[in-house]
Amino acid sequence: MFLAWCDTRNQNVLIGPSYIRGLTNTESGMILSYTCHCGQAGQMLTGAATVQTISGHTTPTTAASEAPTAA
Repeated sequence: MFLAWCDTRNQNVLIGPSYIRGLTNTESGMILSYTCHCGQAGQMLTGAATVQTISGHTTPTTAASEAPTAA
């Protein structure tokens, strides 16, 4: 379980395992895709170097292009 920002509710929500839709490994870290309780898609960039919310509600292609590059 993890906390994610919900743009619709304007607050953090607790996301459980059944709401996780996938993990994608990138050079910047892992992108965790999930569905928020409000029904919108969300993604979070995770990994050893960073834990960052990309957006509470975004499409996978938008989030991947906004992901920070490794230094």
